[in-house]
Amino acid sequence: MRIYKICELGHTITGTTPSTKNKEYYKEPIYIFAGPSDISKSRYILNSEKYISGLAYRDYQNRFINENDIAVSCIGYLGYVSIAKEKMLTNQQINSICSIKQDIVLPLYLYYKLVTMQKYFESIGGNGTALPIINKTLFDSVKLNIHELSEQQHIVNILGTIDDKIENLGLI
Repeated sequence: MRIYKICELGHTITGTTPSTKNKEYYKEPIYIFAGPSDISKSRYILNSEKYISGLAYRDYQNRFINENDIAVSCIGYLGYVSIAKEKMLTNQQINSICSIKQDIVLPLYLYYKLVTMQKYFESIGGNGTALPIINKTLFDSVKLNIHELSEQQHIVNILGTIDDKIENLGLI
């Protein structure tokens, strides 16, 4: 096992909300626009209450995340974690680990590692402000013990099989 900071496992993108003054951003819903309630539901972000247009993608494409990127809520309700299943935008309450270095960590393993850390995220985000927050700098500095890739694959196979069965039974 080796210790890595989150910033060593990929690069972090903090989400954003396209201006609601520009109705064109919300007129033709093409892309998922995920918030904390969308990432608290299951392993994968499959849909959302909100969607945005191709124009929003054009204007905010540097804030979009891709399939297998990991989204973590970092303002308000801390430590909810999900995996993107497609290109999408998240709001500013979410930091996402993108372009995950798969020679170090498997995305699904990273998801399982982070999902166990909700209490830890709550503890570091309670910084005396009225609204708990983990800013990008603090998020990037979080240290994780990462198993070797062969062990990660074994863990993912076991936990993934259980999650698959739960999802197939419609229990979440």
